[in-house]
This record gives sequence, structure tokens and C-alpha cells, in this order.
Amino acid sequence: MSWWAFGISMAMTAISTDITVRSSRAAAKATEKAAFLNANEKRIQAQQAMDVAAENARRKQTENRRQLAAVRAATAANGFQMEGTPLAVLGDTALQLEQEILDISYDAETRRRALLAGAEMDIWEGANKASALRTEATASAVQGMASAAGSYVNASGMGASSSPYLAADGAKRPDGSPKGF
Repeated sequence: MSWWAFGISMAMTAISTDITVRSSRAAAKATEKAAFLNANEKRIQAQQAMDVAAENARRKQTENRRQLAAVRAATAANGFQMEGTPLAVLGDTALQLEQEILDISYDAETRRRALLAGAEMDIWEGANKASALRTEATASAVQGMASAAGSYVNASGMGASSSPYLAADGAKRPDGSPKGF
């Protein structure tokens, strides 16, 4: 190999290595940024879930008050006193209606926690992927240096293919001794 060809080979190896390292590092940064953006979006969704649940609970309370008022009015219109069985029925109805409000809040809290856990998982996964990409960048740099060193060894005549001591099986060294001794 001529030194001119060796120089071109070394330059191409260096450029290729640099491009690979830079792209791996850029991918690592992009991965981290995407993870944080996704996590932030999930946090926003968690807050929205709580806001929607609060509004739904408020509306349900208003509806429940109307419903209980209608039960009281119907009971009074029929001449029943608010004691005994009618009072127990009203209490059960109020309890059931309140349980529906608690269910709305519980469902929203469960969704909020799942979204926040997902946000943390996104950040963790992003950090791991970014770390893997940085490791890949380092490996590419090392591989590029090894390739450049191999090109130098071959160009300078020190490589295995040009050494008279590493010829085909059964070959002799210049002093006549068998290869390997």
C-alpha cells in the first residue's frame, strides 16, 4: 500500500469515526430530550385528569343534591314523615350517591399515579438509552482508532500479511528453523 493511499484511508477512517461518534452523541441527547418531553406531557395529563375529576365530582354533588331534594319533596308530597323507613331510604340513597363521587376521585387518583409512574419510567428509559448511545459512541471511537492503527501496521509492512515469519504452514524462518520455534 502506498503512503498516499494510506493517508486517504486514515482520513476516511477518521472522518467516518467522527461522524459515527457525533451521531451517537446527538442521538443520546435527542433521546434524553424526548424522554423529558414525554414525561412532562404525562405530568400534564395527570394534572388534567385530576382537574376533570374535580369538576365531575362538583357536578355530581350538585346532581346529588337535586336528586335528594326530589326524594324529600316526593316523600313530603305523599304525606310521609322523614323518620323510619323513608329516612333510611334517603340515607342509603345519599350514601350511594356519595360513593359515586368517591369513585370518581379514586379513578382519577389511580390514573394520576399511573401517569406519573409512566413519566418516571420514560425518564429512566431515556437515560438508559442515552447511556447506551454514549457507550456506542465510545466504542465507535475505539473501533476507529483500532482500524487506523491496523491500517498503519499494514502500510508500514509490520502486518501479518507482509511478515516473512508468518508465512504459510510449513514455511521456514530465514535461519532455517521451522515456524513457531
